[in-house]
Amino acid sequence: IDFKIKTVELRGKKIKLQI
Repeated sequence: IDFKIKTVELRGKKIKLQI
């Protein structure tokens, strides 16, 4: 899941909150 969070972080913190 770490790698997934990193990808989201690059896209935007907004998505990070969704996950």
